[in-house]
Amino acid sequence: MLEGDGYNKARDFANKTNADIHRNRPDLKGTQIHEMHSVKFGGSPTDIDNKIALSPTRTWRLSSLYKGAYCLTAENQRLRISSNDQDEALKK
Repeated sequence: MLEGDGYNKARDFANKTNADIHRNRPDLKGTQIHEMHSVKFGGSPTDIDNKIALSPTRTWRLSSLYKGAYCLTAENQRLRISSNDQDEALKK
């Protein structure tokens, strides 16, 4: 799990990559770029295969799933959320 400066640098790379995606893909206007495998939990901040464009509502639901699950993990162990959990969060 990334924390501190390591996380801040990775998040900065992710934000820059996401901004580049929006600049190059005007058809994604109104969406938010989300990392499918969270940067905090080791997901690539720059790999296009780790990115998905979601509506703000769906981004919020998926982010809430990660945050809630993170809070429940004991001793800050690395969390792996299954794709089924992600799929269920996106259906709501």
